[in-house]
Amino acid sequence: MRAILLTLLLALAPAAMAQEASPAPTEVEAETEFDTSYTPSAAVTYRVKRSFLDGVYRSAGADARAAFRERFDEKSHELIWQDLVEPYGMRIGNVADALAAYWMLNWMVANAAFTVDVPPGPVRRQLHQALSVDRSFRALNDDQRQVMAERLMLDFLVLHAAMSTALRNQDVATLQGLAREAVVTFRRQYGVDLLALEPGADGLAPRSNVPPASEPEAQPEPEASPAE
Repeated sequence: MRAILLTLLLALAPAAMAQEASPAPTEVEAETEFDTSYTPSAAVTYRVKRSFLDGVYRSAGADARAAFRERFDEKSHELIWQDLVEPYGMRIGNVADALAAYWMLNWMVANAAFTVDVPPGPVRRQLHQALSVDRSFRALNDDQRQVMAERLMLDFLVLHAAMSTALRNQDVATLQGLAREAVVTFRRQYGVDLLALEPGADGLAPRSNVPPASEPEAQPEPEASPAE
């Protein structure tokens, strides 16, 4: 998994770095020649959910685990996720979709960009291309792809729920905390500074003018995200 996360940096690397790497397929070639989908398995979904609930128990206690379990008993986590992102063309069964939704939501939270309409297509193509040139990802079987995607879905749902509650309550302190956490998580896991990126035709790309690093400020505004 670590190798896959590192390879995703190719999607955001400067031109000089990209030239030193192995030639990447063009956007059209990546979309037509490489498939990031998987066939969902109920057994895998059960294992991912059980692992997630165990983690909730260790970090937040029995009450939090019971609350998540009750919610997922009403509707599975992957169906909840799909309801939120389907208007943006994302669906269960594709790692690129799960990854794009996760990156977009974290960028919005980190930058307090709750009213920014991030075009999902460029971000998905950007991350699809990164996956397409990753040998570690190519080696994953169906079950392993599903595990990767559903873990991203669950992380997405946890962040989305926290963000939505904070926006509804106009809880600036919580929004600022979520922003800091998103920034730190992406710096550690991906080596990417969410505060230095902006959405565009090429996905989430480096800003043309990046201000000095500072604590992200979050202001509650009406919610509008690929996670509504």
